[in-house]
Amino acid sequence: MSRPRGPAPTAHIPAVSTPQVTARHAVAAFDATRVEMSRAAGHPVPRCAVPTALRRDSVAPDGSTSTFLWIRGGRVLQAVPGGTPVVATALSVAASVTAPGSVAVPVNAATLRAVEAALGRHPVDTTSDAGQQVRHATRIVQYAGAAAVSSRVVMLTEALTRKFYLAGDVTDIRCWLGAFGVGPGPEGFGRLLAATFGDDTGRRYSNQSRNPFRAMLLAEDTAVEALKHSYTASAATAWKAAEKIGEAWDSATRTDVLLRHRHLLDGSVVRAQPIAATSDGVDASLSLPVRIKKGKVVVMPDDDRTPDLGYATLGALSMTGDDLTAAFTEQKGAVRSFGMLRDAATRNSTVLVTGEPFLGSTPRVYGGRWGTRTEPAPGEPARARRQVPLDVVLAGGD
Repeated sequence: MSRPRGPAPTAHIPAVSTPQVTARHAVAAFDATRVEMSRAAGHPVPRCAVPTALRRDSVAPDGSTSTFLWIRGGRVLQAVPGGTPVVATALSVAASVTAPGSVAVPVNAATLRAVEAALGRHPVDTTSDAGQQVRHATRIVQYAGAAAVSSRVVMLTEALTRKFYLAGDVTDIRCWLGAFGVGPGPEGFGRLLAATFGDDTGRRYSNQSRNPFRAMLLAEDTAVEALKHSYTASAATAWKAAEKIGEAWDSATRTDVLLRHRHLLDGSVVRAQPIAATSDGVDASLSLPVRIKKGKVVVMPDDDRTPDLGYATLGALSMTGDDLTAAFTEQKGAVRSFGMLRDAATRNSTVLVTGEPFLGSTPRVYGGRWGTRTEPAPGEPARARRQVPLDVVLAGGD
C-alpha cells in the first residue's frame, strides 16, 4: 500500500534561546575576576582609589585618634591605638561619636549592633549633660546607618570591602587582619582604618563646589548639628543629609579611576566616541546601556589611571537603529575643561561620561508639619520611647 501524499515530514528543531547577559551579571563577573586576582596574588587587590571612610580634618589619617570597638568574651571592648582596652559603656561610646577629632570604629556588623543596643538601653535623662550626649550619639549612630558613609561612625569591615577585593570572608575582621599581616587589637585596627583613608588618585578640585567629599562632610555637619534636638524636623534634616551624602558618594565612585569601568557595565558611565566637532560642541556616539540623562555631565579619560575631569552639557539624544548619538556643548563656567572632548575628537579617541550631581548644601527643615517636639519639656516626666530608624520617623510620629 502506498503512503498518502503530503508534505515531507520535517525534523523538529527545538528553539534555542541565548541567555542575555544582564548588567548585574556583568558587574558580578567583573568583581569575581578581581577576587580571583586577589586569591592568586595572596593579598587584597585595590577596588577603589578614593577614600572609602569619610575623614574630618581633625581625625588623624593614621587612625591614631580613632576609638575602636570589638567583641571579646561577650563584652564590647574599646581602645585607641596604644591604649588599654576597657569595657565600653554608653557614655564612653557617646564620647567617641560626638567628640571633635574622634571617630567610633566598630570593627564589624556584630559590634555595631552591640553598640546600638548599649546606647538604646541607657536610661533616658534629658536633664543631664551626659544624658543629652548619649541621646545625641544615639541619633548620630542611627543617621550613620542610613548614610552611605560617615566620619562619625565607621564600620571597619564595610569600609575595607569598599576599598579592596579580598579572597575570603569580607565580613570577618580576622580575614582582613591576616590579609594585611597585622595582629588583632587597636594597633592592627588602626592600620586597617588608615588604608581606607588612603587617597590614591592625587585628584585636586580647582572648584571645591565639585568636590564630593567636601559635600559629604558639609552634609554630615548639618545632620549632626540638627540631631542635637529631638524634633521631627531634625530627623527630616538628617534624612536629607543622608540622601545628599548618597548622591555625592555615588558620584565619587562613578568618577573613580578604578571603578568607572565597572560602572560602564551598568550604564551609569558611558563611553563616548566623538564623530563630529563644530564651533558649538561635539557630537559623539554612545555605548549601551545608557543610564545618564540630559543635563550637566562629567567627562573622564578612558583609562584606569588618569584622575583628570572635564565638564560638559549633554543635549539632544538621537537613536538610529542600534546607534545612539549625543550632542555635547560647553558648560557655563567650564569652558576650558570642555577641551577634553575636543581633544578626543581631534585624536579620534574615546572618553567616558557620567552624570554630574548637584552638590549644594543640605537644606534645613523648619516648622510646619515637621516642627513637633518629640521629647518632654523640662520638668515633665519622661515617657517611654523606642529607638526608631529615621525613615520610620519620617513616615509618622514615634
